[in-house]
Amino acid sequence: MIMSSRASSSSSKQGKHRCHVCRDILSTFCNLSNKYPKSVFIYADVDECPEATKDIRYTPTFRFFRDGDRVDEFYGAGQQRLCDRVWLHS
Repeated sequence: MIMSSRASSSSSKQGKHRCHVCRDILSTFCNLSNKYPKSVFIYADVDECPEATKDIRYTPTFRFFRDGDRVDEFYGAGQQRLCDRVWLHS
């Protein structure tokens, strides 16, 4: 899904709908998708997309890709950290 994206940069969030930290940061993730329309933003729930999220150890996990290659990743919440990383990789 992410690897076939034609956008030069993409961000993905893997989380669980039952995880309060994942729910809290989701609105920030969605707002960033509006702020950076040239980037692709993908959300995958670990319970609903087990094949796409099989190597996720912690939720939420944020991954950043450039031209199909993973260039960055971090775990946990942190609105400013997420904003900074999206800005850096967009």
